[in-house]
Amino acid sequence: MTMALSVVFFLLLVSSSTAFASSCPPSDLAALLDFKASMEESKMGFFRTWTGTNCCKGWYGISCDQNNGRVADIELRGETEHPPVYLHSSRIAPTPGFMSGKIPVSICNLDRLTTLVLAEWKNISGTIPDCIVNLPILRILDLVGNKITGKLPEKIGKLQRLTVLNVGDNLIHGSIPSSLPNLKSLMHLDLSDNKLTGTIPSNFGNLKMLSRALLARNQISGDIPSSIGTIYRLADLDLSSNRITGHIPTSLGSIRVLSTLFLDLNKLTGTIPKSVLGSKGVNSLNISHNALEGDIPDVFGPHSYFTALDLSYNKLKGRIPISLLTASYVGHLDLGYNHLCGGIPKGSPFNHLEASSFVGNDCLCGKPLTKKC
Repeated sequence: MTMALSVVFFLLLVSSSTAFASSCPPSDLAALLDFKASMEESKMGFFRTWTGTNCCKGWYGISCDQNNGRVADIELRGETEHPPVYLHSSRIAPTPGFMSGKIPVSICNLDRLTTLVLAEWKNISGTIPDCIVNLPILRILDLVGNKITGKLPEKIGKLQRLTVLNVGDNLIHGSIPSSLPNLKSLMHLDLSDNKLTGTIPSNFGNLKMLSRALLARNQISGDIPSSIGTIYRLADLDLSSNRITGHIPTSLGSIRVLSTLFLDLNKLTGTIPKSVLGSKGVNSLNISHNALEGDIPDVFGPHSYFTALDLSYNKLKGRIPISLLTASYVGHLDLGYNHLCGGIPKGSPFNHLEASSFVGNDCLCGKPLTKKC
C-alpha cells in the first residue's frame, strides 16, 4: 500500500511539473497582453504569434522557466537576423521592425523575469518604470536604440543580479543614480548617446565585475573618479564627447586588461600620465580635443602596441618621443594641432604616416612634412 501511494505521489508530481512547464499563469498572461496593447508593431508581425492562453508556447520572444512555468525572458529586437516565422512560408524576408508605444507598469508584475530586451525599435518612448527595480532576479535590461525619456530609476542599485544595463541611444536625462555603483554583478554598462548630466559617482570603482563602461556623447561633467582604476576587469572605457574636467587619473594605467580608452572631446587638463601612455594593455587610445599640457611621456617600448593613438588638438609641447621607434606596432598616430617642435624621428612607424599626423604644430620638421630640419 505504501509503495502504491508513493507511485501515485510520484506520478502526480511529474504531472504537476509537466503542467508547470507548459502553462502560463494568468498574472503573467495579463501582463504580456497589457504590454501587447501598449505597443504597435506591424512590419515584423511577431504579435501575430501572441495568441491563445499559454504564453509559454509559441509566443515569439517569450521564454518561460521550465521549473515553475513563469515568464523568464522577453527578447524582442527591432533589427534581427532571425525574424519570427509565424507563417509556414519561406517568402518572409528578414526586415527591421519599427515599434512604437510605452513600456507599461504592468511589466513589473512579471516578478520572475531575468531578461528584458526591447532593443533597436527606434520609436519606443515614455520612461523606464520605476518599479523595474523590484524585479529581484533581473539580469539583463537592454533598451538600446529607442526614444525613451525620463531619468534612470534612482533605486536601480537594488537589481543586485543585473549583469547588463544597456540604455544607450535614447533620450534619457538627469544624473547617473548614486545607487548605480551598488550593482555588484554588472559587467556591461552602456549609457552612451543620451542627455545625462551631473557627475560620475565617486565610488564608480565599486563595480568590480565591470568589463565595459560606455558613457560617451552625454553632458556629463566633473572629474574622472580615480576609483575606476580599481576595476581590474575593465577592458573598454569610453567617456568621450562630454564636459569632463580635471586630470586623467594615473590609476587608469594600472588596469591590466584595459585595451580601449576614449577620453576625447572633453575639457581635461594637466599632463598625460606615464602610466596610461606606457600601459601594456591599452591598444586604442584617444585623448584628443582636450587641453592637456606638458611633454609627451617618453615611455614607449616593445610592449607598446597601438592600433590607434590620437593625441591631437591639445597643448602638448616638446619633442616627439624617440622611444616610439621601439614600439611593437603603431597603426594610426595623430599628433596634430599641438605645440610640438623638433625633427620627426626616422623609421617605423613614422615612415608610413602622412603629413596629416603632424600638421598644426609650432615647429615640427622632417618627412613627411615639407619643412626641412
